[in-house]
Amino acid sequence: MEHLDLDDDSLPDFDVQGLWDRLDGDVEALVRLLEMFQEEFPIRVMELKDSLDRGDLEGASKCAHSLKGLCASMGAEKLRRLMAGAEKDPLSASGDFFRAVSLCFLRFVKISEDLRRRWIG
Repeated sequence: MEHLDLDDDSLPDFDVQGLWDRLDGDVEALVRLLEMFQEEFPIRVMELKDSLDRGDLEGASKCAHSLKGLCASMGAEKLRRLMAGAEKDPLSASGDFFRAVSLCFLRFVKISEDLRRRWIG
C-alpha cells in the first residue's frame, strides 16, 4: 500500500469547498450528508475488518471499493486514498491502516462539527 503522510497538507482531509459546490450551497443537504457519513463510515469499516478477519480478500476489496466511493463523494481525500490502497491490496490493511483510518475519520468529524456549528449554530 502506498505510504500516506497524514500530516501532508497538500492532500486535504476534507474538501469542504468541493462538497459545498457540488451541493450548490445547500446547508441542509450538507448537514444530512455529514451525518450520514459519520453514521455509515464506521459500519462499513467494520465490514472491511470483518472480511479481513475471515480471510475474505475479495469481500475486503469490495468493501474498500465501496468506502473509497463514499469518501470520494464526501471530499474525504485522505480516507479515499487509504481505501484505494486497501482495495488494490487488502492484505495491506493492517493495524497501522486502521489506526490511520481512525485518525483521518476523527479529523473529518472535527471539521464537520466545526462546519455545523458555524453554519447552523
